[in-house]
Amino acid sequence: MNDKTLSYLGIAKKAGRLAVGVPAVCDALRRGAAHVVFVAADASAPTKKRVTDKCRTYGARLYELDAAGVDLAHRVGSHGSVAAAAITDRGLADAASSAFSRGE
Repeated sequence: MNDKTLSYLGIAKKAGRLAVGVPAVCDALRRGAAHVVFVAADASAPTKKRVTDKCRTYGARLYELDAAGVDLAHRVGSHGSVAAAAITDRGLADAASSAFSRGE
């Protein structure tokens, strides 16, 4: 699991710089606020396609976590399952991307 990456998502949530859930992520992408998007491993194929297409259209980085939606929800303080989350702070987005690339 990407523990350090998920920790950055929690930090972004506490800082108020995280869009949680597919509708919020798509809205952040449309506004140009989302710098990096993370998708849960167990997100449905149509959800992954929707988020992938939006990221491609608006030029945001996209990573698929090896964490389930319930793990993602737990880390960002939500209940149930979360399919996607987007960091809207450039510094946190860069740090989370680096951590993900290093497998942390």
